[in-house]
Amino acid sequence: MKTGGRAALLVACLAAAGLWALSASRTPAPVTTDAPAAVFSAGRAMSDIRAFAARPHPTGSAEAVRVRDAIFARMQAVGLEPRRFEGVAVEAQPWSRTPLVVGARVEDLVGVLPGADRSAPAVLLMAHSDSVPGSPGAADDITGVASVLETVRALRAQAGLKGGLKRDVAVLITDGEEAGLLGARTFFASGDPLLKHIGFVVDLEARGGGGRVAMFETGANNGAAMRVFASAVHNTNANSLMSEVYKYMPNSTDFTVSKKAGYPGFNFAFIGQEFDYHSPSSTPEALDQGSVQHMGDQALAVTGALAWADALPAKSGDAIYSDVMGGPVLGYPVWAGWLVIAAAAALAGVAIMRKRSEISLGGALMGGLWALGTAFAVGVLLHFVGIGLQAGDFGPHYRSLLAQYPLVFAGFGLLTAGLFIALTVALSRPERRWSRWTGTFGAVAVLTVALQVLLPPMAVLGAWPLLVAGAVMAASALLEGWVGAVVVAVLAVAGLAHLGHLADQTFSAVGVTTPELLALIGLLALPVVRPLIGEGRGWALGGLAVAVAGGGVLAFVALHDPANPRHPRGEQVFAVQDRNSGRAGLASGSDVLSSWAASALAATGGKPNHTALPTMTGNVWLAGALALQPDVEWTALKSVAPEGAGVAVKVILPARADAREVRLRLRSAQPLTDVRLEGHLAPLLTRANEWSFVRFSAPGSGVTLSFNAPSHGTLEVERAEVADSWPAGWPPLPRLPATSMPWGLSHTTVTTDVQKFDW
Repeated sequence: MKTGGRAALLVACLAAAGLWALSASRTPAPVTTDAPAAVFSAGRAMSDIRAFAARPHPTGSAEAVRVRDAIFARMQAVGLEPRRFEGVAVEAQPWSRTPLVVGARVEDLVGVLPGADRSAPAVLLMAHSDSVPGSPGAADDITGVASVLETVRALRAQAGLKGGLKRDVAVLITDGEEAGLLGARTFFASGDPLLKHIGFVVDLEARGGGGRVAMFETGANNGAAMRVFASAVHNTNANSLMSEVYKYMPNSTDFTVSKKAGYPGFNFAFIGQEFDYHSPSSTPEALDQGSVQHMGDQALAVTGALAWADALPAKSGDAIYSDVMGGPVLGYPVWAGWLVIAAAAALAGVAIMRKRSEISLGGALMGGLWALGTAFAVGVLLHFVGIGLQAGDFGPHYRSLLAQYPLVFAGFGLLTAGLFIALTVALSRPERRWSRWTGTFGAVAVLTVALQVLLPPMAVLGAWPLLVAGAVMAASALLEGWVGAVVVAVLAVAGLAHLGHLADQTFSAVGVTTPELLALIGLLALPVVRPLIGEGRGWALGGLAVAVAGGGVLAFVALHDPANPRHPRGEQVFAVQDRNSGRAGLASGSDVLSSWAASALAATGGKPNHTALPTMTGNVWLAGALALQPDVEWTALKSVAPEGAGVAVKVILPARADAREVRLRLRSAQPLTDVRLEGHLAPLLTRANEWSFVRFSAPGSGVTLSFNAPSHGTLEVERAEVADSWPAGWPPLPRLPATSMPWGLSHTTVTTDVQKFDW
């Protein structure tokens, strides 16, 4: 095939594959409120979402109480038998570099929809009611709560048609998930009678404000469970690669707690419109109702299949599985994975035997090494480009990237594709074509075999593209002329569309912070697309041009300010009352003050100073001399241990009536033992002169810290209380521009103090 024709065919195949992958990323149309009672309706669920997600409702806030009361009433309305479950949870955070313990007083909501056999293991639907501070949480996780309620309503309607459920369907709406999975931890450690009744868990979550719902995590030994899933759900994103990778990520949901407790289950979440993740922009109006429908369709299908099953799926060997372009799920046992690899090798073997005169061992080895080296080099470059874009946590700068997500994805995609094309043909010659292609296939085969041996659920990553690559090689070797070109093109489009679908899911989940993963997708695509890539300097220059275009798109993203009413920039100004220094004024934790923040601070009088505040890990801009408000006083109680070897100290830290959260920074000159927060063991103050941190939500009247210590000592305590109210008599903040939104502590009151307790 001539160079021009080959280039045109490559562009056509890439375009067709891209359109196919794009169609697989679409969410279903939402079902309206007048739909039959037995189906899930996003329109009906949206009524609850609008009611529950009107305002931010983090654990400890007055709005959180209102939302839980409203959910409790809706649980009654859909036929559950709800009750409230209160408790205190304390949990160490292992990811923190310094000792950090989070805790909260939580109130979970529990209900049961009775089935015919009350002794049969129940199916538990789970979601959390709380949002992060500052966010209405329409997606995370009020969509999950509303989907649970609408699923229960639809199940009850189906039960009326089928003569009742076979088993109970239970519901757990947790509190304190955002603070550290605290509601789930409290309930699953409680010994509540319902725990012995649960046989399977279905958890509903969200990250972002839309996108397709993925079943991204299962319980252990999921073979039988996945057979149920595959038979019940036919429009999904799910693959065993995703579930396996998630085991090694620091992310967690309430399902993490139930899975650790030994319960089988499925974890669902949609990922997309990530600008809205944990953001003030996560409103019912911004929510993709198609995502709500996609979540509800899957939750209802799989819960119904389990609720009417004669028996819940038993634990069996893990399955290898993947959805087929966002449609049905194809799964098979681990041993069958070897058959997929063998089939790919057999197809490639046919081609190699047919073209053996054009293949040399040295050329094949060089081809494999060159493919791996290309992937490594591209991955390193993508990594440093990501660093240059300052992709990090979900702060204001990172959100400017998320606001331009389609451009970010396109830029990295063009950069990756262009570099792979340029480097693939850099040292290639027509007479070495089959040698290099064979080596590239071998590199992907070695990777796939390694995964099949070490981490079988992840082998689906390479096995399916390898099978397509083998078929492309066989077609290229056996078929000639336009027939061969058409067959190769069709196979290439199928393989590239699958990898594009995988890249879309991967990049949505972790790509902006880990763009080097696209280099792995490029390596897997290389043996599939290799016959469509020509030789010579023209192709190398063309690939470089594509890469430069991708770099230009990313440069535009880095320099462009995307702030608009749909994607506003984050602003932060909060009230500070520092009882230690007697200062009171307005503060901002932003690195550089915006014009709005600067004007707000200037209105209080005085020049903003970059200064430290108790418990704050970095300096803040502080300005103003406003009236310090009255505050509660702390008290310290101590008692001598009976054995006389030391003392048992109890420190009671009262809190303001409107405090949503208390933050503590603690240090002792001597190591302390049996440290307890609200009576719960807490790994704090175990080393002399080392700071420990506490974040406690819903403190109520206060927090109690107790410990055993030497006969004499001193405890240094820095504290900050966060309240959603504004100090009485203080001037209100100026109105935010339409292109801005409050961020972090903005619009709250932070009361700080420093104390030393001696004994």
